[in-house]
Amino acid sequence: MVSFASVDASNVQMMCGKNTKVLCFPKDMVNNLKERILQIADEYPTVTNIVLHTGSNDVSKQQSEVLKRDFTGLLNTVNSLNAAVFISGPVPIDFKVLMLVYKALNGLGPKYISDLLTQYEPSRSLRSSGSGLLSVPRVRTRHGEAAFSFYAPYIWNKLPESLRSAETLSLFKSRLKTHLFSAAFE
Repeated sequence: MVSFASVDASNVQMMCGKNTKVLCFPKDMVNNLKERILQIADEYPTVTNIVLHTGSNDVSKQQSEVLKRDFTGLLNTVNSLNAAVFISGPVPIDFKVLMLVYKALNGLGPKYISDLLTQYEPSRSLRSSGSGLLSVPRVRTRHGEAAFSFYAPYIWNKLPESLRSAETLSLFKSRLKTHLFSAAFE
């Protein structure tokens, strides 16, 4: 018998109908669930919807290609079932960092984060002037590349200008999720 791993899962279960099973496996990695999902489907044959939270440990591996392969395998397994499966996985670190940057640049975040970010100002007039780019400090080591002061502007500048210039936080968040999801599966 599969049990709930947290109170949150049981709260979600109460809001769902009888034909929905909510399961939470926060310590499992995505590749562990391919076998488990088939067991779940066998254990609950009348369930038409499965809400599954998994993969929080996968983020620590920092291996996006492996994670992408594992999620693809899980999705293929899910497609073979007669139930609709909703998978919620780890929130990528890039999402969290970019949300912090957006908030800091728009006066919605803590000042100490804003102080780490500097608008890019070219020495002469260029097309990139006013496009919301940030200055990326030079670093000499891999540890320097992991610092927020380097990594945040580095990934911010990779975003399309239309995303960087979103008018509201909710619009930015929505566009960012779409951008990161499509980038992960290109």
